[in-house]
Amino acid sequence: MLAHVAQPFLATLFLSCIKRYTPCMQRKIFWMLFAALGFVADFTLPFVWAVVAMIPILAVSWWVAYRSHWFSD
Repeated sequence: MLAHVAQPFLATLFLSCIKRYTPCMQRKIFWMLFAALGFVADFTLPFVWAVVAMIPILAVSWWVAYRSHWFSD
């Protein structure tokens, strides 16, 4: 009996958490991807090229986190 009452409440709570969680997740994905790609560029490219590579890395990270809609509702 209690499961039938609690299930709609838990579903509503879960959906509201997802909607509040999305911008935070997008920010985390952006910074993790930016840092990971930046470290790869730092260790594989000469200094000047690594600095120049930060512009496309920034663009790719932004697109993946915010524009691709992989991490939004």
